[in-house]
Amino acid sequence: MAESNSVSLGPNDKLIGQLYIEGDLHVSGTVEGQLEATGNVEIGEGGNVKASVAGKGVNIGGHVDGAVTASDKLVIGRSGSLNGDIRVARLEIRDGARFSGNVQMGGSKPAEKAAPAEPVSVSDTTVVAEPADGEGEKPKVKKR
Repeated sequence: MAESNSVSLGPNDKLIGQLYIEGDLHVSGTVEGQLEATGNVEIGEGGNVKASVAGKGVNIGGHVDGAVTASDKLVIGRSGSLNGDIRVARLEIRDGARFSGNVQMGGSKPAEKAAPAEPVSVSDTTVVAEPADGEGEKPKVKKR
């Protein structure tokens, strides 16, 4: 049985550069550069990330300025903000979250050219998106 690895960067920690983790990563501090984990990545409420982020599941409670790739699911929490393009299988943007960028959804096959996403205001909107069965389908938007 393989050991599970988990790395945490605390509120006073600062990383400038590239970090690759075989396992899960939790960030409550400051990161500039590139983050990649084979497991889940959590950016805590105090986290301030100016980097590209990649992981199986990505949960944003703090601030991320950079591209995000989640092979399973991306969640932008109530206190979270993301300024950057995302590539995901599933997406959840919670009430109060902020997001600015383009979304590319689907499986692991690379798209030839991603069409720009339609702008969506998340102030009074919850986006519930599932992978499209066909090409060109857009996420469903439910107004509250």
